[in-house]
Amino acid sequence: MTSGFQPSRLLSSQRNGLTDSDSQPDLDFMYDKNTINQAAIFIEDAIKYRSIFHKIDDSSLKLYRFFYSKTVQWGIHCTVFLIHILAFFERPSSITSNWSSDLTKVGHRWVAPCGLLQAVELLCLMVLLLEQLLKTHFIGWKRIKTSKWIIAAYIVCMFSISDCLVSVFLQCSNKVRVRRMLRPFFVIQRSTMMKKVWNCLRRTFPDIASVLLLLLAHLYFFTLFGMLLFPTPRVTLSPTIPASPAQEIRP
Repeated sequence: MTSGFQPSRLLSSQRNGLTDSDSQPDLDFMYDKNTINQAAIFIEDAIKYRSIFHKIDDSSLKLYRFFYSKTVQWGIHCTVFLIHILAFFERPSSITSNWSSDLTKVGHRWVAPCGLLQAVELLCLMVLLLEQLLKTHFIGWKRIKTSKWIIAAYIVCMFSISDCLVSVFLQCSNKVRVRRMLRPFFVIQRSTMMKKVWNCLRRTFPDIASVLLLLLAHLYFFTLFGMLLFPTPRVTLSPTIPASPAQEIRP
């Protein structure tokens, strides 16, 4: 006889007057905890529209559940919010000594010490880079080639860190900060709807570009035809009105 849950045993226990708790099968004996944990995580992935292609060993599942816990996710959200709000404190700062909305009465702008905002930004970038490393650990290095968003996140993080270090070495004297334009990428990466919008724009961009190119071609050629068919008329002045120096007379 095989060990496990048997319906005949349950029926006999009910006839003998045993309670339901006494007749319940031992789930820990039938299924190990790792299998139950895998099933629970797969259900969570389906509910939250996450990919199920990740490691399912015991240690990876514990780290996976900890990473997608509310505390860790709120921490990452706060990091993304903090790295975007730095633009209000960076030069030119939006904080002035005069809080009036009158543009003619703008007071002295607050200038942060060199290295303070860069240190905060580097800390945020390190947290976001650690997030990508954990995601890479979950899906494995072999499947990293199929995840374009993670590869793009690595590129954005490394470029932003390099640009931030260059800014510190130049004593915050550089006026062009390309990493500012790359910050919205972290918002797009964390939103499923934003990813769908980006993919739709990427697929429709060739059609939009062809229409814009055709429009520019029409404007260019019809402008040339208009200049050839309707040249600039000659300016004739009355003999009683003297010509001003600003007027240009063509022969």
